[in-house]
Amino acid sequence: MKRERRSFDAAFKLQVVKMIQEQGLTVSQVCQELKLGETAVRRWVKQVQAEQSGQAGIGKPLTPDQQRIRQLEQENRQLRSDNELLKKASALYALRVSLQGNCDDTSSDSTVDSREGHDGAAGL
Repeated sequence: MKRERRSFDAAFKLQVVKMIQEQGLTVSQVCQELKLGETAVRRWVKQVQAEQSGQAGIGKPLTPDQQRIRQLEQENRQLRSDNELLKKASALYALRVSLQGNCDDTSSDSTVDSREGHDGAAGL
């Protein structure tokens, strides 16, 4: 018979890890008391230790600091992407304006030339 997979939020995981770290309980004791799998709890402990040492850890962040860092990194990636898009759009717009400006200059030159031709013929 298969057991249903349970999911726990970051606050619960952090609380379990604090029980182990601060109360001096072993992973086995906590797992038996809370009916949790040892592998998962060991992974949580390892992740919190990594996050406390400044590393990213694996999976979803557990500590509030790491959660905030992940959120800021996501926002930073989005802003960089938006900035690149705006740079490309402004370059394209500048090229378009430049090309339109060149077209206007050549058309005004031909207008001046055609007027001179008409004026010159009328003056003769």
